[in-house]
Amino acid sequence: MSDKGQAQWFGGLGPRHSFLFPPLWLKKIRMTAIAVPYTSFGFAIAADGRQRRETLVGAEGSEEAQKIFEIKRKDATFAYTLSGDVASQGRLFDLAIEIRNQLAHIERSRFFTLRGFVKALSGRLESAIHLAMTEGRIQGYPECEITLAGYFHGRHCLVNIQFHRYGDGLRRRNIIRRPPPGSCFYTGSERIANLVSLGEFAECQPLGENASLQAATEHAIGYIQLCSSALARAHDPDCDSIGGHIHAATVTPPIRSLTARIWRWITRRPAPQTGFQWIRPPLFS
Repeated sequence: MSDKGQAQWFGGLGPRHSFLFPPLWLKKIRMTAIAVPYTSFGFAIAADGRQRRETLVGAEGSEEAQKIFEIKRKDATFAYTLSGDVASQGRLFDLAIEIRNQLAHIERSRFFTLRGFVKALSGRLESAIHLAMTEGRIQGYPECEITLAGYFHGRHCLVNIQFHRYGDGLRRRNIIRRPPPGSCFYTGSERIANLVSLGEFAECQPLGENASLQAATEHAIGYIQLCSSALARAHDPDCDSIGGHIHAATVTPPIRSLTARIWRWITRRPAPQTGFQWIRPPLFS
């Protein structure tokens, strides 16, 4: 693919690494600093707000980009993030908009398995990308990743939908995990994520398996703050691409209607709100 084609994407193609030691093509697309810790009480998720736009004449961007979004269905609640090539120059193709469109198309569809839902969503997105190529709205296939964290039919899950160029075509990969409590998925600086996992930073200590959701939220925000700091840049100069407004949310499991009624009867109060909740909302959404 030509340099001109590569220059048409927001947020993509740079040296961001992941703590999960992915293949080289995936290391290149994980530009966004994201932390997704999981506890037995739910997920926390935090992201930075810096988005760089590389053009043929220089670099533009935003410090207030929204990178965390919500999916709410009868059978599922997710927070999801986007990284890599998320929009073409002029936004003739915008992955965030395309995800909303494809979710709307399958809103009334019933899925009995998480794998079926993920396959349907990722397949529709792949078709949309091919259509954008056919119509000339993009000159090259994107390399991008969509990360979903939340609950499907009440069970927790972490999903990565990945697209990358393979020869002259596009390859799709769906990864489904059931992380144990106290684990955390990171993107951003591989070096900083490794040091965090070793407990090298007092401001962002590893989580234990009995960690609270509040502790997980503080950990996620702390990781993004750390990656945005001068201290992080001293360890990893590539961290200068991380910064901007930090936004964060939590996703908690649904309360079944019987449990909610019992809660109301015992406490004389409505059941606690569950699902997707902003902790630090984006500046523009």
